[in-house]
Amino acid sequence: MQQMLDTIASWMPEGPLTELLGRLNATGTNRLPQMWELAWLYALGSVVRVEHERPLPNGKPDLWFTISDGNKLTPVVGDITCLSDISLHAANPFEKLSNAVHEQARKAGMQGGGFHVSASHLEPGPG
Repeated sequence: MQQMLDTIASWMPEGPLTELLGRLNATGTNRLPQMWELAWLYALGSVVRVEHERPLPNGKPDLWFTISDGNKLTPVVGDITCLSDISLHAANPFEKLSNAVHEQARKAGMQGGGFHVSASHLEPGPG
């Protein structure tokens, strides 16, 4: 991410860059949308002139640039959106199960180990 920030710093105005950096460094927040914003700014900025959060009548989109279609310039406006699975994580009972298993083990006199509770992903095989 630092390399991407260093690269976009050559063309992004200081104010928006500082604001993006602040959102990336904020603790206790979901920074994934800002990481994607940085990735798109970096990628597109390497091939076209990108404006970040250009003021428009209906807001300030994350990206604004133009592309040439023959003799015509076409503006492209985009906002970076990132879906989160926070609500799914909150609804997942695995942590409650894990805590209950460890509590029962503690009550049974098992301290500091002896078993491990985990969940993982398994792709079904052809058999």
